Amino acid sequence: MKNKRTTYILIISVVAVWGIIFYRIFTATQAAEPVSFNLPASKASYESLYDYQMKDTFTLALNYRDPFLGGEPQSEVPVTSVPREPAGFVMNAIAAPPPVNWEIIRYTGYIMNPNIKRAVAIMNINGKEYMLSEGQKADGVTLVKSYRDSVKISYRSKTKFIRIQ
Repeated sequence: MKNKRTTYILIISVVAVWGIIFYRIFTATQAAEPVSFNLPASKASYESLYDYQMKDTFTLALNYRDPFLGGEPQSEVPVTSVPREPAGFVMNAIAAPPPVNWEIIRYTGYIMNPNIKRAVAIMNINGKEYMLSEGQKADGVTLVKSYRDSVKISYRSKTKFIRIQ
């Protein structure tokens, strides 16, 4: 009997809590008056960003003593501001080197050289097969380090690991 009484009290309290929650949600969504916002209609003016230049708002104070030579401060040097380019433009662009095509280099396997007891990598470069030991070059490709499953190569001053295929 004690368990039934406790269960009924808990059910009634849960229903009461959920009833309060639903009542508050219902009353919050029922607005007494519709709210209207009167925003002034204005036409925005847009400026071209290509003609925009930032204005410098600072000047350099060059009247301090030279920390390396010591002595008195030098005379003031007039500072001229350099006009800034709009966003998206790069001044004095340096051409990037062409990307390296790693697809022409494949590591096809290795064999053990019984004379020097070292692994010799079998490389396919531009459709030609080469057998290279560590430090050897072929068609501009240098074999830096040889492993069983991959090789570390240097090509056009860039290094990369290539897995066996």
